[in-house]
Amino acid sequence: MGSGVRNLYEFSKIYSGTEPKIEEGDVFKTTVKLYDKDISSDNTNVPQNVPQNYEERIVAMIKQNPNITRKDMAEALGVTIKTIGRKLSEMKNIRYVGSAKGGHWELISNS
Repeated sequence: MGSGVRNLYEFSKIYSGTEPKIEEGDVFKTTVKLYDKDISSDNTNVPQNVPQNYEERIVAMIKQNPNITRKDMAEALGVTIKTIGRKLSEMKNIRYVGSAKGGHWELISNS
C-alpha cells in the first residue's frame, strides 16, 4: 500500500472518529465514513460561512510526516494550497526548516 492509503486510514480515524472499512480480494475497496449523520440534498443542513479550524489537523499531519507538502495538506483538508499557506503563516507553533525541496516542518514547543 502506498502512503495515500495509509494516510486515508490514519486521518479518517482522526477526522471522523471511525476506522475505514476495508474489503480485501483481488482488488481492495475502502469505505470512509465522513459524517455522523445523513445530510439531505436540499442543502438545509449545510452550514454557510462557517470558519474552519484546521490547526489541529495540520499539527497531526506534521507529527505523522514532517516532510509533508503544502499540496498534500491542502488535498487532505479539501482546501487550496493558498489557504494552507495563510493558515501556516498564522500558526506560531510551526516552522519550516531547510530548502524548499529538501526541508521539513518542525513543531515549536512553548516551554
